[in-house]
Amino acid sequence: MVSQVALSLLLLIVAGLFLRTLTTLRATDYGYRPDKVLLFTMKPQVELYSPQQIRNMTAELVRRIALLPGVRSAGIAEDGPLSSRGGSSMIRLPNGERVRAISDEVSP
Repeated sequence: MVSQVALSLLLLIVAGLFLRTLTTLRATDYGYRPDKVLLFTMKPQVELYSPQQIRNMTAELVRRIALLPGVRSAGIAEDGPLSSRGGSSMIRLPNGERVRAISDEVSP
């Protein structure tokens, strides 16, 4: 019974820390207004579409979205903002320090 109470207490503490983290993330300034951003995922099946068809489809999608009223800009990204996926590499800063940089492929 003591171990069950201890485990329950530990789970409550972890849940509280998780909720605090979510609250902090919600208040973070990402450099853009999330209420003005539309983000969605598209995964064309490689069994149905050739690489050229996928490129043509995404280019046409970006072109059509950019023409919608009120849209200021449109683009595509391999992973997108706040994604857990993505490549990373070590880069050297002007002061000589080496840091790991997370990268993403994006359209102009």
